Amino acid sequence: MKQRKAARKPGSSKRSTPKRASSRKAVRAVALPEECGIASAAKLQAALLKRLGDGASVKIDASAVQRVDSAGLQVLAAFARDRRAAGRDIEWVGVPESLADAASLLSLTDALGLSAQPGLAVPA
Repeated sequence: MKQRKAARKPGSSKRSTPKRASSRKAVRAVALPEECGIASAAKLQAALLKRLGDGASVKIDASAVQRVDSAGLQVLAAFARDRRAAGRDIEWVGVPESLADAASLLSLTDALGLSAQPGLAVPA
């Protein structure tokens, strides 16, 4: 036999107890587009700005990236810089060779935080 909870009377001062935050940090993901360049820079910047203040770690999924240019890398570098300045993490996932090579060519590997990612082969 199921027990029913007592109905709360209108005007009752009893408040529900707040739920405790999970002890695990949530991770927010941002998937980069196939073409990560000047044509998509504004849209990419808007997506990243939504995650800038997140207290949780932000995972940047670059697995779909087929082409990247300096405008796309600038947006990503600015995001990484601002997250670091706020003491917040980013994590890279699925970084293609083309992105790693372009970052290395423009000396943005450290600025993007790619050199700090375990298991990621970044050209010297």
